[in-house]
Amino acid sequence: HGLDLVTGARTPIAPEGTEASALAIGLDGRRVAYGRRDGRIVCHDWDGAHVVDWPAHATAITGLAFAPDGLLMSTGADELAHVWDLAVLSRRRRGALASYRAEHELTCCAALPALRFAVGDEAGRVHLLRLRGRGAGVGA
Repeated sequence: HGLDLVTGARTPIAPEGTEASALAIGLDGRRVAYGRRDGRIVCHDWDGAHVVDWPAHATAITGLAFAPDGLLMSTGADELAHVWDLAVLSRRRRGALASYRAEHELTCCAALPALRFAVGDEAGRVHLLRLRGRGAGVGA
């Protein structure tokens, strides 16, 4: 639940019983995304309005991060990191904008300005990535 610290009002983020494995809040505070253990990502507006829900990974989501330009990065136990354009996903189903495969399970991610991302893996490595342009792929 989201909690208003002034009024104490609670806003449900995920349905009761959902096994969320990762969570991110948009930088503008208006969107919430959570990853599930079944590999799906669900994104809502903060007021609870559903935005989009899609199968993102073959295994549990291990990390989510909103980028300043509105993109969302996800990492999974399947050794993959994906970059998603939520505006495109909300209009029609489509694959990831870009993907990166690591040698080990990815455990976390962070988004930076200028289409840059960082992911961490279970071997303790940090991978610094840059999106070459929307739809152009990810380079290490």
